[in-house]
Amino acid sequence: MLRRTLAAEPGLDVVGVANDDESAVEMASELDPDAVIMDIELPGEMDGIDAALKIKEMRLDTGISILSMHKDRRYVSSLPLSETHG
Repeated sequence: MLRRTLAAEPGLDVVGVANDDESAVEMASELDPDAVIMDIELPGEMDGIDAALKIKEMRLDTGISILSMHKDRRYVSSLPLSETHG
């Protein structure tokens, strides 16, 4: 649903959708996106936070937003903040 909503926005191109941690990292490396929207829970060895950190190591200029349905604040408080955001 999110993919369809974003694809319908003028000026936005959805260049890929990954179904697991390794696919997300590989696609970000190959497709060079401006931004990644990551679910905090992904199938595979890494969670969304670890996959996002790995993407940032490779692609410093790629913006990453992490989505979660968790109410537990420990997920949010465990995220490292960039220098530009605090």
